Amino acid sequence: MSVAVVGYQTVVKENRNLYNMVQDLKGNIRVYCRIRPVFSVGTNNTIDFIGEDGSLVIVDPLKHQKDGRKVFQFDRVFGPTSTQDDVFKDTQPLIRSVMDGYNVCIFAYGQTGSGKTYTMCGLSGGSTKSMGINYLALNDLFQMSNKRKGIITYDIYAQMVEIYNEQVHDLLAKDSSTTKYPFSMIRSCSSESGLSLPDATMHYVKSTTDVFNLMKLGELNRVVSSTAINDRSSRSHSVLTIHVHGKDSSGSILRSRLHLVDLAGSERVDKSEVTGDRLKEAQYINKSLSCLGDVITALAQKNSHIPYRNSKLTLLLQDSLGGHAKTLMLAHLSPEEDSFGETISTLKFAQRVSTVELGTARLNKESSKVMELKEQIESLKKALENNVGQKAPKSPINSTYKSRVAIAASRTQIAPFQPPRTPEPARKEVQIMMPGGLSVSKDSEPPPSSISSGNGKGSQIRKSLRTIGKLINGSEKRNQQKLMEARTPIKGSNNADGGRSPPLSANARAMRRQSLTGIQTYGPWRSSFIGNSSDSCNQPR
Repeated sequence: MSVAVVGYQTVVKENRNLYNMVQDLKGNIRVYCRIRPVFSVGTNNTIDFIGEDGSLVIVDPLKHQKDGRKVFQFDRVFGPTSTQDDVFKDTQPLIRSVMDGYNVCIFAYGQTGSGKTYTMCGLSGGSTKSMGINYLALNDLFQMSNKRKGIITYDIYAQMVEIYNEQVHDLLAKDSSTTKYPFSMIRSCSSESGLSLPDATMHYVKSTTDVFNLMKLGELNRVVSSTAINDRSSRSHSVLTIHVHGKDSSGSILRSRLHLVDLAGSERVDKSEVTGDRLKEAQYINKSLSCLGDVITALAQKNSHIPYRNSKLTLLLQDSLGGHAKTLMLAHLSPEEDSFGETISTLKFAQRVSTVELGTARLNKESSKVMELKEQIESLKKALENNVGQKAPKSPINSTYKSRVAIAASRTQIAPFQPPRTPEPARKEVQIMMPGGLSVSKDSEPPPSSISSGNGKGSQIRKSLRTIGKLINGSEKRNQQKLMEARTPIKGSNNADGGRSPPLSANARAMRRQSLTGIQTYGPWRSSFIGNSSDSCNQPR
């Protein structure tokens, strides 16, 4: 029995992978087109041909020749005779991928009165055959959840909001008129909570009956009005979000979302004949749809900047239009000839959408090991935040190492190493009297043998002696210059020698130097101390 169960799970997994691969090969944004039946009798039909391969040919009522024919190509085209079940069967595989962990978005687009609300919600109070994609999709999800109960445990939640005049209202709240969300409250679905509107009411649903009751409440709270084109015209964008949380036997967790969007129809004021509040609603609707067109154009051209924030609608659908989700657009057409302009506009917009490439859809599934690592990371972050501003604890390894070193040092006593000292040579202090009574005392230079063994001390003595010599020579030159100026005769006097004094002898210079410095000298004075200074230092005093 266990072998059969394992084989069944393997086959189911292979079929699921093959199916998702086929859906990915078809393109990330799929475009289906649905044409509603003609209501008024005797009106010309603009639909000329519907092909099984998704081709569609329409005819311009003002041009009956070949120039009036326009051909469009989509993934699938549903004619006026198609039923609700036909549309759902083609979208069912895409919806079922939500149970495998993929994000899916299905939105209905078209002019007012083209059948968008009928496709998504069906007729209020109608039979089961007229149920829309919203009811059929949730019913199918519950059936899949029951079939996989032994493999994966699912929890399904529902949210329903509307965007009315650029204000987000919670349709499942008790008083939706007072529940509004500002622009800043709309977040990306890739956030930690995974919710675009974290404050919107989210209900846990267990069966199809719970879903039906919630949808009836949302439809009653939605803003609907009557115009010249449509007796029951939706005046807001409705967004039904289904959150699926699953956990398999191995501990892996998957989180996915299904957005079912019923957009308000674009309308021309001259045809809808709206005034007052209805005119204001039409302006907001057309503006948000225009912003949606700008986003689609930017995605198709692969621009670096996508203007999601220009509208709350595009900001709410940002994760589906620009993320790694599977997206399907249902373009709705009115076949009457008086709606040919809106039909062409819808078809051109759908054609641009079909060229958008969002990239490969991403599976939102995390294994048990990944969850454990994330929990460890979160615990480490909390511990780091708690330790901010506190001193780091001492490492036990360092303290143990220090204690061991201290014990070893106490047991083994080693005498400290003392390098041999070099004997210092005897120095003689020489006192030099400078002019003005300033005396400079300096040790005399030792013999050359002691200088060479004094680790450079002799060179320092030589430098100090040179400095003293420069001071003495400088003062001698200044005094000699002053003496020369004093002996120079006054300008204008006649002197036989031309005003010059006779040169002084060596003894006279020595006597003058002795009178200036106060030092008794024997023999000629050396003006330079570069040579061996021991000759002058060893003179008798």
